Parts: sequence; C-alpha cells; structure tokens
Amino acid sequence: VMVVSTQSEVVVAVGACTAVALIWWTMYKRKNRQQQPQFQMPTEWEELGTVSQLHIYPLKSARSIPVSQADTTIRGLSSGSLEDRSFMVVTEAECRFVTMRSEPKLAT
Repeated sequence: VMVVSTQSEVVVAVGACTAVALIWWTMYKRKNRQQQPQFQMPTEWEELGTVSQLHIYPLKSARSIPVSQADTTIRGLSSGSLEDRSFMVVTEAECRFVTMRSEPKLAT
C-alpha cells in the first residue's frame, strides 16, 4: 500500500484523474454524436388529414379553449397569450396539483 506523503502528489494525482475523465468524456460524446442520425426536414409533403378543430388547454386537467390557429413551440401549442398546459391549480396547504378527476368543477 502506497501512502501519499505530500500535497503536491495529491494535486498531481487528482489532476491526472480529472484529465483522463475529461478526455474520456469528450471522446464518448463525439462518438455518440456521430452515431445518431441527423434529422432532415422533408422536401416533399403528403396530406394525411385535415384539422377540423383546434383546442388549447391552458390549465392542466381543465376545460379547453377553441382557437382558430396556433403556433407549435418547444413547450407545446401557443395562440396569442395562451399556451397549452402553462398553468395548473395547486392546493395552498400541501402544494399538490389538483386534477379534474379530483375536482370535476374544473371542467365547467
């Protein structure tokens, strides 16, 4: 069993381990990036259906609001100031979210 006697040896050992870990992580990420297929937006589209109604649910587990148009964002649908499921009802005492299953009045 080897005993590290000086602080400089400890610093060198920690630095070497950190360098090896950093090199390994960089190589791992680079390898995984090359293996993942890149998404390419199609150049030709085929109509599969027609949207007859569009609804946004700004309050989780509550009634929807019909909208005539909406934008798709990373967080979901958005129409003006409305965003899909951007709000939820929570109890004041326990800070637990309330659903329509537990409070059917949310549907009205």
